Amino acid sequence: MNKVWFQDHAWVIFFYYIIGFAAMVVMPHPALLLCAFVILLVIECAESGFIKMLRTLLMNLGLAVLIVVFNLLVNHRGPTTLLKLWGMRLTVESLLYGFQTALMFLCCIRLFMAFSRAMTDEKVMAMLSGRLPGLALVFSMILRLVPQIRQDSAELKKFHGISEDRSKKEKRRVFRVWRMLLTKTLEDGVIRSISMRDRGYGEHPKKKSTVVRRTSFYKKRFTIKDACLLLGSFAWFGLCLCIFINGWIYARYFPTLSIRPVDWYVFLLWGVFYGMPLLRMGKEEIVWHLSRRRIIDTPMPETRIQP
Repeated sequence: MNKVWFQDHAWVIFFYYIIGFAAMVVMPHPALLLCAFVILLVIECAESGFIKMLRTLLMNLGLAVLIVVFNLLVNHRGPTTLLKLWGMRLTVESLLYGFQTALMFLCCIRLFMAFSRAMTDEKVMAMLSGRLPGLALVFSMILRLVPQIRQDSAELKKFHGISEDRSKKEKRRVFRVWRMLLTKTLEDGVIRSISMRDRGYGEHPKKKSTVVRRTSFYKKRFTIKDACLLLGSFAWFGLCLCIFINGWIYARYFPTLSIRPVDWYVFLLWGVFYGMPLLRMGKEEIVWHLSRRRIIDTPMPETRIQP
């Protein structure tokens, strides 16, 4: 699914996800967060498959439940008492606020996973290596950290004969595998940093007492289409921000509970923006099927054999 972003410029992809993160943090309405969460789940299911999406979702649900419980036990504000436990007053407002925080956490995790798949090392280096080579190197290493750990973990488990349905003997070797995985990850980071330093990465050549800006090769040019997508993302964020300032997106939990229902056009704006990869992928699939059908229906030209 993120292949639709490969034809766009790196700055367009970067600002699209940054605006998506900012909108979730600035306008955390539970209905809008739930809408974005469902769309991101559908996108991840189309990218990675249903089984992989469900597996990662179950892993994140544990942290989400922990956030709800922790907020319920620590935050005691709100007039509506749910129950009293160990002398503590548990409120409905605190419970609902914990649900909103957990939902925001799940949405941000899903959006960051999509961001790490779309932003490749080539795009990061093209964006930052000219001005900030050190930051570009660290940022690219962070983006490739999770996929590399997942790949190394699968290889180590296969090497040690650890299957998904672990027996008692295999469970004893899991800790050893994780220790080896941590050591390998740290060693890979050190080796890459030493290798880049020995190659002269980040050192600007000097010529006639002036520092020459470091150059980088990136074959994608900034086109009119990229400019339209970038301006459209900023325009969408500005429009949603105006709606939020006017009070049409409103959710308050303390000191009293007050959540305003979201109008249908706000749902439409939210769904179009976060579902843009899905819409573009659907458009490309429709164009491909139409072109393939046109190719199949076109009769082959007759070839005459010269005597």
